[in-house]
Amino acid sequence: MIELIGLTPLVVLLTFGTVQVALWMYEKQLVTAAAQEAAHAAAAADLTPTQASPVGEAAAARFLGGDDTVTVQTITVERGADAAEASITATGLSMIPGLDLQVTGVARSSIEQFVGPP
Repeated sequence: MIELIGLTPLVVLLTFGTVQVALWMYEKQLVTAAAQEAAHAAAAADLTPTQASPVGEAAAARFLGGDDTVTVQTITVERGADAAEASITATGLSMIPGLDLQVTGVARSSIEQFVGPP
């Protein structure tokens, strides 16, 4: 009986820890996919650098809109001469009280360039 009382907190901690790691991995993948979506939207051929940022941010917000597992802190989208880059920072859900996990996703997409026939 004493062994059961001593092992129960350890088993509970291992169970919640495993679930927390799996949840963090899901959140990381979700935020990275949203960053990829934002970078791809910002890399559209007919956008200027000033137009690309709100378009990319809106694409990321739409992607994350239906999911309540992350709370978005920042969405940054920049478009350069040959690539667009998106970075998203969010806070994930925590199964363990007092544990605030930051999740970051970064993606880069080449600018679409259409050229005529040779």
